[in-house]
Amino acid sequence: MASLELISVAFDESYLLPEITPALSELTGFTTSVIFGKTSIVEFHSPERGQYDGAKIIEKIEPGIYTGKGLIYTSVDLFIPIFTFVFGLAKLNGKAGIVSTCRLRPEFYGLPADELRLKERLIKESVHELGHLLNLRHCADYRCVMSSSNTADDLDVKGAEFCVVCKGLIDEKVT
Repeated sequence: MASLELISVAFDESYLLPEITPALSELTGFTTSVIFGKTSIVEFHSPERGQYDGAKIIEKIEPGIYTGKGLIYTSVDLFIPIFTFVFGLAKLNGKAGIVSTCRLRPEFYGLPADELRLKERLIKESVHELGHLLNLRHCADYRCVMSSSNTADDLDVKGAEFCVVCKGLIDEKVT
């Protein structure tokens, strides 16, 4: 069975990682382990944008992932140069991806805190980025976890599971 490292870096919600690991294992077939990283990401902060470059964070941490795939978790606001923001990021068929809770939190949009919604969004975004690591592209089925999410509402509408087509494409990669 494939392994997935959940790496906490500048992550205020680290307490959520043990809570979401059973769902991630069930949805993806990966065995998961939690790692609390001590890596500084200050150098990837863009003062002009007030955000952190997600791709550069991945580049720094990816070489330290030895046992399979890794998802980096952070609370900072992420961007890549071609987008205003990203909820997460992963290279197709790469070793590591990153997920931020910054824009997954309802409070970011002026709404009351909702831990259940945050966990649901975090699980969906995690599975989505892992799908990219397994070489899946965005899916046209809006219910599939691999459908593109440009807003938090998009995340709320889609499911946490791969559609039949996407699941078929990854089954041989996980087992």
